[in-house]
Amino acid sequence: MLVKSLRNIFTSRSSEGPGLIDILRGRRRGVYEKLSIANTRIKQLLMKIEHQLNVLDERERILFDKLVQMIEYKDNLRANIIASEISQIRGIKKHLLAFSVVLENISIRIENMIFLGTISKDLPLIINVVKETRDVVKGLFPNMEYEFAVLEEDLRNITREVAGEVLPDTQISYNTSLSSEAKKILEEAYLVAEEKIKSSLPKPDKDNKISLEETKGKIR
Repeated sequence: MLVKSLRNIFTSRSSEGPGLIDILRGRRRGVYEKLSIANTRIKQLLMKIEHQLNVLDERERILFDKLVQMIEYKDNLRANIIASEISQIRGIKKHLLAFSVVLENISIRIENMIFLGTISKDLPLIINVVKETRDVVKGLFPNMEYEFAVLEEDLRNITREVAGEVLPDTQISYNTSLSSEAKKILEEAYLVAEEKIKSSLPKPDKDNKISLEETKGKIR
């Protein structure tokens, strides 16, 4: 009788209102919708980063061609100025690529949660990764910092909503272990970004006799 009574409480669809299981299911659907919105925000941010990278790639290509010409003309003064600007552009690209790697990984994790219909205990770690990235962003790209702040708050709200229900062990307060792991993930993203930049370095035209090594020497 007790089991039957409890079952009725959990699954009741009487005029008094939905059962507890119905309420929990409704909450979870709401959580997945919010996760989907957060993922859309990530996709939009990735598109902005990709656009900015394309602009920087084109600027770097133009400057690199000029650098090759200046070296060929033995105009070391201008060559050094152009090489310095190229170096700055590559530094900006490294940051943007690292942010892109981080956001892509977060997006994949969120998509898996939505697809599998489960809320991962990785949510607090994801929030810490976004926070660590945001701390870097606000010092370099203040206009982008707001979007990371909104994303972080969205994820925190989702975590608060499911804490104690779906994620009973969730800690949304500061956690040294999670913070350290988040920093490590961001550092790894920078290593990936550095490799991407190295593998996509522009090269002088075939008709140009100038040495690629000589050109690289100017950029360093």
